[in-house]
Amino acid sequence: MGVCGFSEGATLASILLKLSHIQPSQYDSWHCLSWEHIQSFQSLRFGILASGDMFLDRLNFSTSEILTSLPTIHFMSPQDNAVPIDVSEALARCFSGAKVLSLSKHCWMCYLFD
Repeated sequence: MGVCGFSEGATLASILLKLSHIQPSQYDSWHCLSWEHIQSFQSLRFGILASGDMFLDRLNFSTSEILTSLPTIHFMSPQDNAVPIDVSEALARCFSGAKVLSLSKHCWMCYLFD
């Protein structure tokens, strides 16, 4: 099972991927969720993130922290006016198993309706 997110949803997906590898010793920083809820994310095996934003610093994640080694693919575009490509690249660097696909169009969804 994997998780997919676009824009703010990509940020949420990155948080869920982080939760998939959280250990009981790290649980106290996630006290707003029950341990049972956190364990439900441990079945995640991959992530697909498109135009992801780097809100992680607001959630007490270091922007240089590797969130998970799970495989992820990150779609981004230098023509994206909502999420600059350097922001999406910064999010991708938080995943040690990241593959990046930089697209020439404004948004990866444009390829679906072309």
